[in-house]
Parts: sequence; structure tokens; C-alpha cells
Amino acid sequence: MKLCHAKLDARLCSALAIKCHPFYTMPWDSVANRKLLPPFVPRIKEDGDIHYFKSYAMPPKDSLEDGDNRYGYFDF
Repeated sequence: MKLCHAKLDARLCSALAIKCHPFYTMPWDSVANRKLLPPFVPRIKEDGDIHYFKSYAMPPKDSLEDGDNRYGYFDF
């Protein structure tokens, strides 16, 4: 497969080569002219609107014991 080849010189590197690959069958003229409609258009109420993202409560950092890295906190 030339799209994900480990050797850089063996990959499909030009836009034309990628557009001609059978995996990417799409109306490229519509893409270039921004006439292709996305499958989902989010309704944003204001800047910073995150209502499409799930929120998770995280415990305060000082409540973790030393060396406890269950929640992905890193000390540098």
C-alpha cells in the first residue's frame, strides 16, 4: 500500500497521485469549490460552545497520593 508505506520515497506524495487513488473517490471539484456538504454541521450558540463534548469530573490534584498516576497527571 503506497499511502502508508514506511519509506518516505515510496509513498504517494503528490496531491494528484492521492486524488487518483481508488480509495479517495469523491468529487474533487466540489471539494475545491467548497460545495461539498459535510455529514454533520454543529449548531454553535457562541464562541467556546462545548455542549457537544462530554464532561468528566476530575478529582483535585492534591487529593491524589504521591506516585498515584491513575488520572494522567505528570510531574516534570
